[in-house]
Amino acid sequence: MGGRHSSLETNVGTVEVLSGSGVERGPVDLTPRSGVGAFWADGIGACLAGGEAPSGTLATVECVSEHGEVIDLPPLTVPRHGLGMGVLDDGVYVLLGGEQPGLFVSSVGERLPID
Repeated sequence: MGGRHSSLETNVGTVEVLSGSGVERGPVDLTPRSGVGAFWADGIGACLAGGEAPSGTLATVECVSEHGEVIDLPPLTVPRHGLGMGVLDDGVYVLLGGEQPGLFVSSVGERLPID
């Protein structure tokens, strides 16, 4: 889900599904971006948060359900890329990342509720 080939102009929003026999293109595309954080949330699906694009850093949080539907969650309070994420109980903890494209860092931590 997501990523880039070489530069921000070549970001992808492609979703690929891994199976026992290989990799197939998924049923949907997401916002093209790189430098995302990713997590799995039961009952929601596979999710991407944040990232960077030619327009700047993103606060977008998008998920793909097990049925192939795109679910938009509330955005991050601070748009950023290169962030770390971890699921604990009924929340996703978002740490670090840069608030501007390139080599920037943030000291912001936040919790996204997923209940």
